[in-house]
Amino acid sequence: MGTDLVGKHDYWSTNRAWWANTLELAFYFGWQPQGTEPPAEWEESRDGPCDGDYMTNDRQYVTIEDANALAVALEAALEEILAYEEQCAARAAADWKPPTEADPQRESGPALSQARLPGWLERFEAEQAAFVINGDQRGNIGRVEGFRAQVVLSPAQPADRLELFGDTNKEHLARLIALCRAGGFLIL
Repeated sequence: MGTDLVGKHDYWSTNRAWWANTLELAFYFGWQPQGTEPPAEWEESRDGPCDGDYMTNDRQYVTIEDANALAVALEAALEEILAYEEQCAARAAADWKPPTEADPQRESGPALSQARLPGWLERFEAEQAAFVINGDQRGNIGRVEGFRAQVVLSPAQPADRLELFGDTNKEHLARLIALCRAGGFLIL
């Protein structure tokens, strides 16, 4: 299933896993989600309470302030990604070998927030874990496990998070930052 973000002058499309990873990345770089606003046609008596979820495609609205805060966090993440890639390139050029777990000089990576993920993001990741453990309805487990490796990123492994968004994926992230900087947007 895809996720489309539609702003006044631009849009950004991705899959749900990438969107979840992006929100998680922003969260670990300081974004405090404010929750989405319900779509204009939302009726609480008919549709139930709006929980501010970012993972559904209900035409919910991300406010200008929240979009700006998301952009700030993603910009910080992008700076860290660029620095990490430069560091990796310099090490590769110097034939650098990574330190082992037992090495006291082992680098810890960027200082990421250790706060608990918002409930809506935890629910999405739990759904993905159940899908991988139980397989899809046709019993396809192996094909999905590689996908799962991209879905859940542990705060204990910041380098993995940076690598996921590095390389050509930086451009995709930069487009989202530009969309967020342009104002609020709908999640479709």
